[in-house]
This record gives sequence, structure tokens and C-alpha cells, in this order.
Amino acid sequence: MYKAVLKTLLLLFILLVFISACENQNLDSSSLGNIVNEGLATSIGKNIYFTDVDGIYRTNASNEVKKLYTDIQRVNYLSVYNDELYFIDLASPTLYKMDLDGSEKQKVLDYCYSYVIEGDYIYYIRSDKEVMYLRQLYRSKIDGSDSKKLCDASVINEFTIYNGQIYYIIDYDDPMEPFGTGRRIYKMDIDGSNNMLLSDNQSKSINIYDGWIYFVNYDDEKRIYRIRFDGSSKTKLNNVSAWDLNVYDGWVYFTHFNDMKAYKFSLDNWSNIIKLDKVESYELNIVNGWLYYINGADHNEYGYGYTYKAKLDGTDNQRVAKDIEE
Repeated sequence: MYKAVLKTLLLLFILLVFISACENQNLDSSSLGNIVNEGLATSIGKNIYFTDVDGIYRTNASNEVKKLYTDIQRVNYLSVYNDELYFIDLASPTLYKMDLDGSEKQKVLDYCYSYVIEGDYIYYIRSDKEVMYLRQLYRSKIDGSDSKKLCDASVINEFTIYNGQIYYIIDYDDPMEPFGTGRRIYKMDIDGSNNMLLSDNQSKSINIYDGWIYFVNYDDEKRIYRIRFDGSSKTKLNNVSAWDLNVYDGWVYFTHFNDMKAYKFSLDNWSNIIKLDKVESYELNIVNGWLYYINGADHNEYGYGYTYKAKLDGTDNQRVAKDIEE
């Protein structure tokens, strides 16, 4: 009897693991660092979806590239949820979704500046069609219905969600304040309650990794800092000046402010700065072992930089969607 019970429990455990693995196939690999770098790329399984100057593409493990969606300019904030690809059309800005083969495009939200899907909700920065500087944080159901404002801050620039908390940067506490007086880091509960100031430094590119919030500190010549979730233990990591960050798998990837090239350093050795050769970049995204980025030196006639990718050591650097037939 005892052995039969153990056997039954073991079979139930294996079944739960199998179900969990199957469910995880429906989740994308967007890291928290990708979200604050405009979501250029995301993946599900071995397929990577990425944006370029004229739309959305898909590539696979064999490096075959197919165009899924055409637009007159770059779209951004790609994310996969429930076998559908979400993205923002910058011209509107409007949040759309479509099937993973590029069909069945549908509008989800108007005036969506950026977003994060968490559970069955979309958390998003809502721009105002009449007052251009207003960007406030809202939450809606996954279909875009029942939108609710989460806080009264007037100009939110970026945010991310981790462990039931929203971490965000306010450009201005009051839109009538002069430029340069805002960009402070706050957090609140996921329902909009319990707002708390974490850092009064002018900040950019918040990343959450292993119990720390990493950010670029504009009050100290754009150095890279980190703080704990309660704002304590503020630490400068080194003396490099960064444009943006993506903290991933024990490494800090960043665009150097002085030359706009990509670099990285290990969280075990902050002083050993490694240049990723020939990667002239911004908006660093990391997907399936590749660094996707916008190449500022190679752009179309309208000034939009093409999407490139390189391995995480900077090798095999290439434009991803060159000479692709639709």
C-alpha cells in the first residue's frame, strides 16, 4: 500500500512537471533588461521575433529570416503572450497584437507609450493625445478593456515589474518643474498603492537582477549604480559612463556614452571592462544567446538605424534582415 501511494505521488509529480514545461513553451524570453530597452526582440522556443526599420521579422535556429509585418517605420516593445505577438506602432502610438505568423492584426490599446504584460493584465504608460508631455501609468485587462490609472504622477518615462512591485522613473514630479529636476526612482505595489521614493538621483535604464536595482546615475556623469529594493546600499560599480544597460546572467551589458559602442563587465569583476568589437549600438536586447541592437552607424534614408545582432562576446556581428524577400 505504501509503495503504491509513493508511485502515485511520483506519477503526479512527473505529470505536473510536464504540464509546467508545456505551459512554459507559451512564454516569451523577454528579460527585464529588454523591456527597458524598447523590446527590440523576443522569442518563443527557437523562434526569435525582432523589429527593424520597416516592420517585424522572425528568424529561427537555422538563421532563416521571414518578414511578418510591414510598417513605414520601426515598431517596438515586442512581447509574446498566449501565442500572440504584441507590439507598439510608434506613429500612433498604438498597441497591437497578431498571430505568430503575422496574420489577424488587432488593436488593443490607443496612446500606449510602453507596456508590460503581467498575468492577465497589461500595465502601460498612457500618452495623452492633447497634452503631449503627459505619460501616466495605467492597467487594463489583457484585451485592453477596463483601463485604470494606477498613480497620479504626470510624466513617467520607464517602468518594469518584479515580484508584485512596479519600479518606475518619473521624469518630473510636477510637469511645471524645470528640466533636470526629476527622473527619480520609485516603486509601488502592483495595484498602485504604497508608493515609495527609492532614489532621488536623476536616473535612466532601470534593471532588476539578483536582489538589486541597477541604473544609470545622471547626477554622477552617467555612472552605473545599484541599490536594494528599499533604496538602501547605494553603490557605484565603476567609472564608466553609460547610455543604457541590460543586466543579464551575471553580466552588465551597456552602451558607452562616449563612443556609443557596446561593452560588458562581470558582476564578479566590475573593473574589467570588455569592449564588444565593432558593435556600435544602443537599445541592447538579449535573446537566445544573441545581442540584438540598433546600429547607429548604419541607417536608412530617414535616419532609422538597422537592427543588428552579435554573439554575447561581440563576434559574428551582422545585420539581421538584409536582403530579405517578403
